[in-house]
Amino acid sequence: MNAKEKLPDFCYTTLFSTGEIVRIKRGALTYERTDLSTPDRAMNYLIAERANTAMGITKAQREAMLGGMLLGWERPAADPNRYDLSGNFILIEDIEK
Repeated sequence: MNAKEKLPDFCYTTLFSTGEIVRIKRGALTYERTDLSTPDRAMNYLIAERANTAMGITKAQREAMLGGMLLGWERPAADPNRYDLSGNFILIEDIEK
């Protein structure tokens, strides 16, 4: 199974700049706005995390979706296997240890 097949059809995340909840579709080059956002940045983060968890989406998958959208879907950043359970990117030298 390739990295792209390990990604969900879509996931939710929050924009760093505004805290707004957005949806990322697998393979898309931009995000979609949603009607899920509140004025509270922290609440938006929790809403996005709970929605992803309810759909069985891991933090690694969420970060890989964000990486794919921002850097390209064929890049290592779009591979959920390159992230730890907390959603932190793992460098190649760390994988090989």
